[in-house]
Amino acid sequence: MNYLGEQLTKRKENDGLPRTPTPRRRTLEVIPARQRQRSLSLDAKIVLNWAVSRNDLDTVKGLIESGAQDVDINEPGVDGFYPLHRAATTGSMDCLRFLIDKGAAVEVFDKDGLSPLDAAVSEGEYDCALVLIKAGANIKNIKYGFIDDKSLKPTTRLALQKTIKQLQQK
Repeated sequence: MNYLGEQLTKRKENDGLPRTPTPRRRTLEVIPARQRQRSLSLDAKIVLNWAVSRNDLDTVKGLIESGAQDVDINEPGVDGFYPLHRAATTGSMDCLRFLIDKGAAVEVFDKDGLSPLDAAVSEGEYDCALVLIKAGANIKNIKYGFIDDKSLKPTTRLALQKTIKQLQQK
């Protein structure tokens, strides 16, 4: 018999002797920690600007029509930009029209001194610029935009030029 076999038979022979106690495995008891309710509360102005920049009309309507005290569409957000500027620069046409219908001032200036019309034209959002012009935005406030931009659709370019000519004649 080999060494291992001898050790096993000795162990079986010594079964009557007391064994040294082996430590039991402890199971970890999960004690529930005091649970906190986690909630995220954002400033209504931040939510409004976020929703406008993503053209989320349902959220914008909900904020404005709920009568929340913190929401004023003619007041700049925490970063100095008005909701109308956000809609104009991101091409959020639905929100832009809704804000204008709800009385948003089209002649406001952001922290950089730009009007929503200037912001729309400088970002290439000419359809939004056309809506702003029809809503009464002053075309003299276009600082950095160019109507002769080659990326314009011909129909949009013609509509802009026609609207600007009509406004200049008044």
